[in-house]
Amino acid sequence: MLFLYFFLVSSAILGIDVGAEKLRVGYINPGKPLMVLSDDLNNRYFREILTIVPKTGNTIKLINETNFRNYDYYFNSESKALKYPNKTIRFFSTFLAKIPSKEYFKSLFARNIYPTLSVIGNYRLTYNGILPEVLLYHALDRINHTLLAHDPQIEEEVTYFAVPKFMISQERNSIQSISHMLNYTSHIIDQSQALSFAFAYSHHNKISKSTLPLRVAFLDIGETNTQITITEFAGKKEIISKEIYYDYNNQLGGRDIDVIIYNMLMKIYPSKEITDSDKEKIMQESTKIKHRLTTNEEAIGFIETTPPFGYNISRIEFNSELYPILEKIKKMIIKCPRVDIVHMIGGSSRVPSIQNIARNAFKVNKLSFSLNSEEAICTGATYYGATMSSSYKTTFSLNHSSIDLYDKIKFVNSSGKQVDNINNVGQYMYVLSDAQIFPHGSSRIMAEGLISEKSEFVKNSDGLYRLKNSTKKDPHKWKEYFINQQQSIYKYVFETEEISKMVDELETLISTSKIAMKDKETMKEICTEREYNNMETVINTTEKWMMKQKKYEYDVLKVRLNMFRDAISSVMCRYENKNSLETVIDNAYKSFDKIKLFIKENWSSSSRKRRPSRKDIRLLLAIISDTEIWLEERKRLQTKLSLYENPTLKWYVVAMKVNVIVNEFNSIKNSLYHVLDIKEPSFEKDLVLNNVKVSK
Repeated sequence: MLFLYFFLVSSAILGIDVGAEKLRVGYINPGKPLMVLSDDLNNRYFREILTIVPKTGNTIKLINETNFRNYDYYFNSESKALKYPNKTIRFFSTFLAKIPSKEYFKSLFARNIYPTLSVIGNYRLTYNGILPEVLLYHALDRINHTLLAHDPQIEEEVTYFAVPKFMISQERNSIQSISHMLNYTSHIIDQSQALSFAFAYSHHNKISKSTLPLRVAFLDIGETNTQITITEFAGKKEIISKEIYYDYNNQLGGRDIDVIIYNMLMKIYPSKEITDSDKEKIMQESTKIKHRLTTNEEAIGFIETTPPFGYNISRIEFNSELYPILEKIKKMIIKCPRVDIVHMIGGSSRVPSIQNIARNAFKVNKLSFSLNSEEAICTGATYYGATMSSSYKTTFSLNHSSIDLYDKIKFVNSSGKQVDNINNVGQYMYVLSDAQIFPHGSSRIMAEGLISEKSEFVKNSDGLYRLKNSTKKDPHKWKEYFINQQQSIYKYVFETEEISKMVDELETLISTSKIAMKDKETMKEICTEREYNNMETVINTTEKWMMKQKKYEYDVLKVRLNMFRDAISSVMCRYENKNSLETVIDNAYKSFDKIKLFIKENWSSSSRKRRPSRKDIRLLLAIISDTEIWLEERKRLQTKLSLYENPTLKWYVVAMKVNVIVNEFNSIKNSLYHVLDIKEPSFEKDLVLNNVKVSK
């Protein structure tokens, strides 16, 4: 591999490709190869959508601590997103810190995205009452938990977010602010820069053998934008990569291709009226058709709308309808300088007609697919992070220089109308003027009163531009809204999940207690008549209370559950002990005997390579011996108690102690993975703790 490692601490490098709806995460740790993280469903990306459903049918405006209980929240629920498409937030990263304007709203509607939009402080937009940063926070939190589950030894994480080059500083600041709230050490880089590193590390030999600078074009067709970057590579031990051309169109992407197929399907939809849910079904089917037409000449299928209908779309028909988009891509390409290699990036770059246009317009014999079209950016960002880290050394150095974008920015008032004179902007000024040309990475959108005639931008070490000589008003009031929303929603989601768990637990306890109450002979032995009657009253009262509840309140349910536990715990402990204690103790002794026998037969006289260390064996035997002594002492104390008294030797405590010993033994045994001829002991399989096996 291209990296040489040495250990300081377990310092992980993350490279995150910030896509429209998905985050792809590259990950590298000293001594381990680069990998792409997968989510809980083994998808090699982290997709984030949020459906917000008003309980009263009211329009969603701004969710805060006073009204957040008026809505239900569903993270990553495809069924809810299909049922309530206009109340679902998708493509959250493209919504971050956007400027409210007629052009922006028009672009959303053209892509069949119809959220309820509201403007809050700092002229930030909320989507269905939520700041899109809430979804980013949730996605990064999931990534953090996934990473820790994958490698619990990680002590430090450094994260490099790869974003489109045209993303302005305000949007980048949102990403960095949210990552800092989750204790990420984060940096923002351009996706074009990440692609350069991905290409350099996978094509080092090709670059070093080239006598002339190798000119590479990256055509990146994302979900909501298209970017073209042309970079020159040269050098051997020191590779110089220099961006010489960049262009983008944030109104052209994979979603626009899906909309074209959607319009084709709507022409054959058999009804004049259509529900929002059916629109979303057709939109999702359009995405599937796009993927099928990349390999097949036609796509045939059936959509279960109301009414249902079938379709048969050929690639020829599709290409004909795709002509306007192909022309836009062609116009972008023909302005580019000559290139040697063209790399296709992004899922929609697989469309054959787009590949043909790219090949002909760039005037190359064939396109290159040596980089993973969907994961090249996140792996490139990870390589970049590893290059910047002192924990890694590379076999060559890479110096990259980027193109800086500049825009001539106008004053606009609250209605979106351009204002030519700075003195006539008034109190609703929120976009910087065209008095000078500012870097594209500048914070275009500013809160009221932040800009003065002496204001200027300076570029900081993090690559972001900051406003200098501004007024003292806080430009980050949106963070207050975000923290408010994030805490409120997380509290609601947590309570909803906990309510479901508590209801299940309470129902299980009631059911188990009622079964025990029917065993009257055993109950007479272990409890008094008064205890029996009290327990019967508690069960009946709690059951009636549950039947009356239309909706559970978290705090009330928690109190009820604890009261029920306290009321039945003493009697049920004695009941379960009488039924389970002897079996659990018998299984414990059998497990101990089999472990000792296994050690005697396999590890007593084995060579060091075929057995664990003597220290581990002695420690395991000592734990078994201590547990046996503890068990005998408790058994002796137990014999002095009557059946009406609470036991000193509880069956589940014995089961847990045995579970610890068996797990420790299995851990030692499994560490000897190279020893294949050791016979495994067959422990008793009926040792159960709350329906969970505690020994194998």
